[in-house]
Amino acid sequence: MSEFIERARASRDEFDAQNSVRTPQSHPMSYGQVFMSALQNTPKSAAQFVDDTLAPFLEPGETASTLASLGKGLIQLAVPGEQADEKTAKAVGEFYANRYGSIEKFKRAFADDPVGIVGDVSVLLTGGGAAAARAPGMVGKVGNMVRDVGQTIDPLNLGIQGAAATGRVAGEAAQSALA
Repeated sequence: MSEFIERARASRDEFDAQNSVRTPQSHPMSYGQVFMSALQNTPKSAAQFVDDTLAPFLEPGETASTLASLGKGLIQLAVPGEQADEKTAKAVGEFYANRYGSIEKFKRAFADDPVGIVGDVSVLLTGGGAAAARAPGMVGKVGNMVRDVGQTIDPLNLGIQGAAATGRVAGEAAQSALA
């Protein structure tokens, strides 16, 4: 998790460096450029997504410490004066502001990290849909549909489904070869 914070800070520094040379408004990406870059960056993005997903389980103590610092920092933001853990909360906030703060920032983030963006969207849809699914009537039905879409596009689910399909094909090929 502290790796996430470090990446958030590095992302902020990289964003600041890029924007000191050109602002998103002075050189917007076309949607064609966005999708071509996203295709090129998908393997790197997928590898980073796997690393980011596994990191909290590989370093549970550090993850707990970072989450505690983030929680304290969020509370400390409401208290006047600068406290130590505020930096963690601000770094996370800046990471998301740099990633989603405008259409151009979103386009650039999707071009650079398509799997991470799809993962973020799937979490939002799955969580928001699950909350809405508890409502009665049409709102609940729409919530179920939104949750299902979120689960369908979740990169973890897609990876598991892909691995299972590959295993099935390999098993069938092995049976055919032995028959």
